[in-house]
Amino acid sequence: MSVQYIFFYGTLMCPDVYQAVTGRELIAEKASLKNYRIYSLKNRVYPGIVPFRGAEVCGLMTKVDAETIMRLDQFEGGEYERLSVNISDQSDNKLTGWAYVLREDSYHILASAGWSFQNFLENELANYLP
Repeated sequence: MSVQYIFFYGTLMCPDVYQAVTGRELIAEKASLKNYRIYSLKNRVYPGIVPFRGAEVCGLMTKVDAETIMRLDQFEGGEYERLSVNISDQSDNKLTGWAYVLREDSYHILASAGWSFQNFLENELANYLP
């Protein structure tokens, strides 16, 4: 069973959401993804990222196994595609891993640039978890 890295930037940064989706405890470190921008999405409480030269998305990176990736794929659904990306850890080391990027055919749901994790925690989390 190979262990891989995954970068996430939205609701999965919340330990309760991550555990509800994967059945695992969230053990992660801060990381970033260069040349992507985060956007709020229309009528949704979660964000999406799209390629954008010169931008950077801050988030978390963790190790995952094949079973966890399968659960995350199901959770992310058809609006996203899991792409191989270069993740930068806190020391700016580059690691190859996965990120869920908004599919180009879903760009019509892009709203404003930016998304607030803090706003999600304070105003949306209680209704988001089952």
